[in-house]
Amino acid sequence: MNHDKVIEGESMSKLETATKIMELIQGDDKQRQLGFDQFSQNLSKEFIRFLMNRGLNYEDAKDVCQITTIKIFKKAETLKELRYARTWMYQILRRSLFDFERKKQKYQKMFEEFDDELNMNNKKVDENKLDGDYYDQSDCVEEQMNKFSKENPERSQALRLQMDGFDIKFIADSIGRTPGATKEYLNQCRKKVSPWVEKCLKIGSR
Repeated sequence: MNHDKVIEGESMSKLETATKIMELIQGDDKQRQLGFDQFSQNLSKEFIRFLMNRGLNYEDAKDVCQITTIKIFKKAETLKELRYARTWMYQILRRSLFDFERKKQKYQKMFEEFDDELNMNNKKVDENKLDGDYYDQSDCVEEQMNKFSKENPERSQALRLQMDGFDIKFIADSIGRTPGATKEYLNQCRKKVSPWVEKCLKIGSR
């Protein structure tokens, strides 16, 4: 009996925390900043644990959590019943996870198709090892994208927002540029990332 009460108390505490954070997020600029700080301290770590428990590695979980945070702040005013804040946030988190996994599968499929085309008339590659110590193209792409993100964090952020389906206006607001300048910036970002990934398409060619 006492055990049930403890669980109920913990659940209510999390519900109340989410409600208070959402109240701040829906407030003025000063309150929104405070809400962001509280969100980072209380919910970001919880979201990352949730995502890792569902099979994501730490870096992917951080990316999905970041996208979820942006969506929550962008759509905050659409939540009319604050008592449902926690459920609403988790709905967005689950949707972000679904979108991430779907796009990752699509991305991997794209490179598998490139792999088939490149190797159509080539010799068979060693089954245990490919060029550059990579075991497959997706392994190569993942490493190259991680390197690109470390050296070009702002460009990487802009590309990720576009890949996640956000419109030009939202991306422009996020990176502090006009919509026109953002379109040009994204074109430059794609040109910048292209050489990092192109080398992966050559894996298996002789």
